[in-house]
Amino acid sequence: MPAGSFDWPRFLGRPAASIDCERAEEALAGRSVLITGAGGSIGSALSLRVAAFAPRELILLDASSKKLRKTGDRLARRFQRLRRTASHGDICDLSMLRQLFRSRRPEVVFHAAALKYVPSLERNPFAAMRNNALATAELAKIAAEHRAERFVFVSTDKAADPHSALGASKRIAELALLTEGPAAMRRRAVRLVNVLGSSGSVVPLFLRQIRRGGPVTITHRQARRYFLPLEETVALLLEACAEGAGDGLLVPQPGRPVTVARLARFLIRQTAGPRAVPIAFTALRPGDKVRESLISRRERYCGGASGRERSLRRVKSPTLPAPEVDALFGRIGEACRAGSRKRLLEAILSGVPEYRPSRLMRNLPA
Repeated sequence: MPAGSFDWPRFLGRPAASIDCERAEEALAGRSVLITGAGGSIGSALSLRVAAFAPRELILLDASSKKLRKTGDRLARRFQRLRRTASHGDICDLSMLRQLFRSRRPEVVFHAAALKYVPSLERNPFAAMRNNALATAELAKIAAEHRAERFVFVSTDKAADPHSALGASKRIAELALLTEGPAAMRRRAVRLVNVLGSSGSVVPLFLRQIRRGGPVTITHRQARRYFLPLEETVALLLEACAEGAGDGLLVPQPGRPVTVARLARFLIRQTAGPRAVPIAFTALRPGDKVRESLISRRERYCGGASGRERSLRRVKSPTLPAPEVDALFGRIGEACRAGSRKRLLEAILSGVPEYRPSRLMRNLPA
């Protein structure tokens, strides 16, 4: 059973949210739109939604040629007249990015490309910083230099009081986006939660474990996460792009957090039939939390929410002056080039003092 075909409103205990995307159409119709990470679950679904708004051109960028081709094939079947460009490339390749902006001139950027797997990034925090933080800052700078109108960055709730290299890298990227930049480019960072039906969620893993007869492994009995279906997640990104969404950090309102154990039991009931599939509780992995937060202890909600359904809320988040952000990124870049975990930790903590590195992160070779 495909991960996207479940009755997620039933699991979440609420009807599917109705998010107003009409203003997004006004922002996207007739414009050149770049989507990074276009081969991933979110990027691919977002590409299909954007294509329906008749952009002047849709530019797809992904490091996986196979995934990029799959997204392109889906678009070709549904939107025969769509002008699109597929670019196979690494988001860290700055010369490629500059050439892409010079030749295609994207006016709207959805930046969804990222490394997201917590355990592997705890072992390689340099990759997390290069791909998720440094590349995001450079991409935003290049977009502003080429007069892009809007830049929507896909962040994560793991950036709130981060315990992982993933969360810290996304928080560092948020700082780059929150720093005052050229007034002509609107900058929005959207802190997404766990996306049900995406390839990066725990759902595909649980389904594989159920098909094998179990056990379904969960890191902690009390582990709770915020969840949103893929369709709602994409609608939120479109809402963030719309006029009036406000610049800065935007956070969805997904309802109450749900235990991961409840998700496992839901999937077992939906797919296992009469078979009894056991659940095994293991241990929190390095970088994991028992419970995620939408905002940190240093942040607060401000003003009202955007959209008729109050789908996104603006967050007042600590920022740094532009010179300090530049210096921070300089220190992170130097630590990555030197492969110095000690210098990297010092740099991260200077910009994100709420970061609580895992024992693994602290004990990696200096």
